[in-house]
Amino acid sequence: MESFDAFRFPILAEKIEGGERIADHICEAAYQLRDSDDNAKLLSYGWSEGKKAEKKEDYDDYGFTSHGRHKLLSDERFHDIHTASVRQVEKYNSHMLSSPKFHIANSWVSIYGNGHFVPEHIHTHSHLSCVFYADATEGTGHIVFRNPAYAVYSMNYGNGDQYFCDKLEIQPEKGMLIIFPSFMPHYTKPHQADEDRIILSANMKFDAEFV
Repeated sequence: MESFDAFRFPILAEKIEGGERIADHICEAAYQLRDSDDNAKLLSYGWSEGKKAEKKEDYDDYGFTSHGRHKLLSDERFHDIHTASVRQVEKYNSHMLSSPKFHIANSWVSIYGNGHFVPEHIHTHSHLSCVFYADATEGTGHIVFRNPAYAVYSMNYGNGDQYFCDKLEIQPEKGMLIIFPSFMPHYTKPHQADEDRIILSANMKFDAEFV
């Protein structure tokens, strides 16, 4: 008998070489971005409603994200993490037995305080996405990936945990970088710690000749 695992959606999660050094630099830069911006997008319920900060105190209530506000790809402070992200995507592609040409389309930082989270979502208009943890607290703030086929099979199998894998939870660690298909639904559990959780997210696009 031959068994096939044809419809796989791999996720690569590992602490990268030099990750803690890179993480410290990102934390410093993330706070600089937040402190210089009074009107950035918010996380948590503010993210769901598309809200922007009206005052800096809003970041305490909802969290901060630089998404759509700052062009980090041209910011030298983020050069090392962008380079590391490219290396990890190449590693991911090797696992997939493929070598498409690609480029980083955009990236952004987010700062989560106590109780902050991001609701379930996907990353549109990209092929692969990544998240790098510049700071994380053990035991909280898990990132949760949901099986993209869940909406189809759950009608017949209910919660298919015993037959399929409904979701995958990963505990963030400082210096960890996760690569995943951009269509993979995911969310974060509320961050329950006094120390901030700080991440850098990025989207990768395959070049036109590949697709």
